[in-house]
Amino acid sequence: MNMVLPKTVSRGVLAGILAAVVIGAAVFVLLPSPSKTVTARFERAVGLYAGSAVRLHGVKIGAITKVKPDGDGVIVTMKYDAKIKLPSYASDAKVVRAAIIPPSLVSDRYVQLIDYSSCAGKCAVLANGASIGMNQTASPVELDDIYAALDKLNVALGPKGANSSSLSANGPLSDLVEVGAANLSGNGKALGDTISNLSKAVQTLANGRQDLFGTVKNLQVFTDALVANDAQVRKFNSQLDSVTSELADERQSIGAALQNLSHALADIAGFIKTNGDSIHTDLSGLKNVTSVLAKQKAAINEIFAVAPVAVSNLAHTYNPSSGTLDTRDNIGGLLDPSVICSVLSSKVGLPAIGGTVAQTCDAISKQLGGLPPIPGVSPPGTGGGGLPGLPTIPGVSGG
Repeated sequence: MNMVLPKTVSRGVLAGILAAVVIGAAVFVLLPSPSKTVTARFERAVGLYAGSAVRLHGVKIGAITKVKPDGDGVIVTMKYDAKIKLPSYASDAKVVRAAIIPPSLVSDRYVQLIDYSSCAGKCAVLANGASIGMNQTASPVELDDIYAALDKLNVALGPKGANSSSLSANGPLSDLVEVGAANLSGNGKALGDTISNLSKAVQTLANGRQDLFGTVKNLQVFTDALVANDAQVRKFNSQLDSVTSELADERQSIGAALQNLSHALADIAGFIKTNGDSIHTDLSGLKNVTSVLAKQKAAINEIFAVAPVAVSNLAHTYNPSSGTLDTRDNIGGLLDPSVICSVLSSKVGLPAIGGTVAQTCDAISKQLGGLPPIPGVSPPGTGGGGLPGLPTIPGVSGG
């Protein structure tokens, strides 16, 4: 059974569909595009077409929308995902921001863009619709260019170029190759050893690069010190120049002195050779003398300390009028009671003293803690002799 919808219902459905289409178109127009556009100017764009991939680190992020020749270059328009951030460099920056990559000689090519991390976050994000100049793009070398370069090299080295000569049939380049082959013939091992030793030398330099750079750094410090002390260095050079000038003026005298010194050294050498044994004996004896002097160091010091005073006293005792050495005796000391008592108390044949004299001597002895001895007189009770040669007192006998 067929059902027929009312006309009012059909009209409502149609109105809803039309409203949805209008809203979708408005959203598509008004909302921002999910992709960004960038144009790049290349020297040439062989193998690039609309639809070719645009990649970042090898991952496809967009596609080429247009390839347009423009004068001496080609403008390539590309779209890429708006979520991707690309760096915005200054127009004169020396950096390759877009490069055409040929995976092989026959396959399609793609454009590789530079990552935002290349500027370490110090540049702005590339805006939509920005352009990249030819100085910041790179195109691959084409096979035809390689063939053309090889052809130019072949012509330059051929008989119409570097190998052309009217003197020989082969040409200078052929002669060079032949001479080089003749020189290297039989020297393969030596050449190999040379390369091996050169490799070892380079390895040694590489291992010692820290020391090498340290030497260079220290040399820089030295040169900086010279620069800082430029005035003193100039003064030193000036003084050195003066000294060398004076030596140059006196070169004849210096030469004569050196010649005389040479003769003197020859005489000394002959003397030492002739009298070697005697010199050895003298040095041995000198060694003994110096040993004795070292052992008697204290006595020698005492002599040096006392000798000047003794010589001075000896000079003072000399009487030039009589030509004698005069001395001064203390005769008054004989009147000292202690001396008298000591003489009287000694056993020298004098009568025993008593009375007031004995008491006086005993008192003096107690005060002095014993009478002092008289040189040449033995103390009492020792049995020694008394004063020798004393005159006898008339009328007094010894007891």
